[in-house]
Amino acid sequence: MNARRPSATTSQFRLRTDYAAYPVQPGSESITRILEQLQVRGVSAVHYRCAAHWTMPRRKAGADTLLLVLDGRGQVSIDERDYRISPGRLVQVQMGSRLAAVTDPDAPLSFLLIHATATVAGAVPVGSVLGFPDLLTIPLDHPVRSLLEEACRACALRPPGWERGCEALVLMALLELVRGFGALLAPLQRPRALAGITRLLPALDAMRTDLATPLPMPDLARRAGLSQPQFRRVFHQVLGCSPVAYLRRLRMEEACRMLRQGGFTIDQVSRAVGYAEPAFFHRTFTRLIGVTPGRWREQGV
Repeated sequence: MNARRPSATTSQFRLRTDYAAYPVQPGSESITRILEQLQVRGVSAVHYRCAAHWTMPRRKAGADTLLLVLDGRGQVSIDERDYRISPGRLVQVQMGSRLAAVTDPDAPLSFLLIHATATVAGAVPVGSVLGFPDLLTIPLDHPVRSLLEEACRACALRPPGWERGCEALVLMALLELVRGFGALLAPLQRPRALAGITRLLPALDAMRTDLATPLPMPDLARRAGLSQPQFRRVFHQVLGCSPVAYLRRLRMEEACRMLRQGGFTIDQVSRAVGYAEPAFFHRTFTRLIGVTPGRWREQGV
């Protein structure tokens, strides 16, 4: 006869609870709600080691950008605000901001550069809601560094599932920043905007799904369960722009991602984001981003 196996009891094991506390735990209900709806997509990540006379000409950021300095010195300008950068400085730039940078020739920069689209519920740019400062200083052994370095590795080697993996890594990095530096945030209180996201989500999903042949306005309004005037009004309350302007932003965001990723001609990028005439795409991209599509691809940053 087999011996009866003892059942597990709490006396046989202990649950670990003595973890180190996070430096700052966001306590407000609004911050928690924002983090629960935080989404990241379209990640590209590169580790750059600059030449002695490297410079990044002023241009509009085509995506939300994180730049973590590992070595060297330099200067960065964000919308005409100038900062000196050195190891441990984390630069954060929202999509659409004007960005420029230069290295100190005596101490060339080495940095991790991350481009991504980070939003609340896939719609509202997270930077405009959480209010991150332009610069933070983090220890170089902080978990954010290892997460961003792994994203660079995955983008370079492209193992199976690398795109989803990079999105998860950048999402974790953003959460680490909120948990560790939450006291430095200046979150906007936008309860009406956040409440309106849920209503607009079906329309926003449709806009992102097919940039080449977008749905007409009546169909988008119908998906949101609103009349066209209501749809335009709620859309502006939530996103601060018109549906047409938002679609244009989505198209430029995807065009920048495709140009960074490589493997596409400019004509292919133009058609993929809904511009039948490459010349019109070229003019629109140059006006909104600040450089031509070809120049954007050559600069690589």
